Amino acid sequence: MPHLTCCEASFAIRARRGGAPGEENAVSVGPREVAEFLQRTGWSQARLAWEIGVRQPRISRFLNGLKRPNPELERALGTVVRAPSRAAGAGNPGEPAATPQP
Repeated sequence: MPHLTCCEASFAIRARRGGAPGEENAVSVGPREVAEFLQRTGWSQARLAWEIGVRQPRISRFLNGLKRPNPELERALGTVVRAPSRAAGAGNPGEPAATPQP
């Protein structure tokens, strides 16, 4: 089993339990998944931060396992990281994500 940071371990435990008490429908996303998203899309931490309305150092602390996201940030990360239209990394900040045409 690979070594997990305290942040990653917390996400793994919460995912198995179905979230923390008081969190409804939390979308658990870990630092490794976000890092893979950044690499796959070519987005910078600053771009991701801009898209979800936080500052870049917040993303950095999360990726390095220094800080866990609050439920709102966790949902925002999950929405962006797992969105099919974001998979290709197309578009610039401020542009709406591409929507599939029928």
